[in-house]
Amino acid sequence: MNTEQLETFLALAETKNFSRCAQRLIISQSAVSKRIFELEKELGQTLFHRSGGVALTGEGRAFRPYAEQMLNLREQAAERLKRSSQYASHLLIGCTYAYYDMRLGAQIDGFAGENPGCSVKVRLAHSGQLIGLLLKSALDVAFTHSPIEYPEYTCESLGEEEVILVTGSSNADCPHGISGAELQTPAPAPGAAERGYRLLRHTADQKLRQVCAAPERNGRGRAALRHASGGYCNR
Repeated sequence: MNTEQLETFLALAETKNFSRCAQRLIISQSAVSKRIFELEKELGQTLFHRSGGVALTGEGRAFRPYAEQMLNLREQAAERLKRSSQYASHLLIGCTYAYYDMRLGAQIDGFAGENPGCSVKVRLAHSGQLIGLLLKSALDVAFTHSPIEYPEYTCESLGEEEVILVTGSSNADCPHGISGAELQTPAPAPGAAERGYRLLRHTADQKLRQVCAAPERNGRGRAALRHASGGYCNR
């Protein structure tokens, strides 16, 4: 098997459509079919159901993490070889978006200045994705909001910080704020309140830094949720 076959397999597993897979890879649909056929022939297994839509078979689902790992290893090897002549050491770091913006970005700049012989590469993603990459040895260290409990890994708490979600002063849906427990449950009825819950849940996951900075920019706004957010260093 080769990387083209593996990339095609993973793209088809995600798109679940030969035409969309071909568009993503910028190849013909017949080329997609040929690569999948050759891969199935080499493995001696049917990887996709083709009747009633495209879906992974049990064998396809079992093969998927190995295909991902093989491509990751190839990318890591190519990257290491590319940089081996320039740097004496290499560090692959994974970090959540909010923690990188508020803490790690500035620290990495300082580290790079003090260690010019070390190549530093940072990948930003959500905690679950970063922990998955760490378990696949695609990262050397990961800064996440969730701890990892594996005996072969070290997990250290970096402390807790208060997180404040805010909303506009004209928003009458949550006059007394929203507790952490309420944020984890659906709104009692559809309408403005439900939209407010969904917006806050999205904001909590995607836009913490921008939302928390809003009162500082214009002096307006009302706290909607206050809770502690933990940070963890996994390696």
